[in-house]
Amino acid sequence: MHKQKPGFDLMLVPVAVDRRGNLVFHRNLRAANEPPDARGQGSRARYRPLYSATFSSEMQLENSFSVAAPPDRVFAYLLDVNKVAGCVPGAELSEVVDPSTFKGKVKIKVGPITVAYNGTARIVDRDDSSHSASIEAEGRETTGPGSARAKATMSVVAENEGSIVKIVTDYNVAGRVAQFGRGVMEDVSRRLVGEMAACIKANVEAGESRPAPEASSSTGPGAATDEGSGALTSSPSPTAVATAKPVNALGLLFSVLWARVRGVFGGKS
Repeated sequence: MHKQKPGFDLMLVPVAVDRRGNLVFHRNLRAANEPPDARGQGSRARYRPLYSATFSSEMQLENSFSVAAPPDRVFAYLLDVNKVAGCVPGAELSEVVDPSTFKGKVKIKVGPITVAYNGTARIVDRDDSSHSASIEAEGRETTGPGSARAKATMSVVAENEGSIVKIVTDYNVAGRVAQFGRGVMEDVSRRLVGEMAACIKANVEAGESRPAPEASSSTGPGAATDEGSGALTSSPSPTAVATAKPVNALGLLFSVLWARVRGVFGGKS
């Protein structure tokens, strides 16, 4: 039980989310002689935060896609950071520190709010003979306490006359984007990876680079988009910079939520 101060009524205000993505509970002290409708008006200045909790989420995603090209060609493309970064929605390659270390940014727009991350990615393991590589990335929000870490392991194997690309990614995301919950973030992340895969597939098969498609409500985020996704290269040009527009995650979230609602009621997603 909360103790009341003499001459005041204590009222807990419903949960709010501050601009940094923290869950905040408030209390409002109303003078005993104030009318009830003063709550949230004249007494609004007496709202005080009780405590906050930062959202966080961990997940593992497995993705695969086919490419009508031999493994050597596909693997070489995946290790060209300038080409891959152009296929990651919302990603921008800002600096090539060395052949295995890269810095970049990722922007995700949710309604009027844009969440931007600055991060670094490193190729920690690479085997050209087996066409496999592992990348670790970490980043922080530019205007908040949120953070993101990821480790992605990719492999390219031959199948018929083409290749299959397999990517396993472990994510740890904290901050504003994590408040939507693990399930929604997983769905949105899969849709973003799907857009990236479609872009890579088209570019490799066409033999030329094309810009990444802007995320829309008809295709589908997350968290989760992570700034390290585009940081794959063997010998990139230090002066080359790949940019992309911020991901409009609002439409993606509506798309995911609508698909879930339809699934609950037996509709097709």
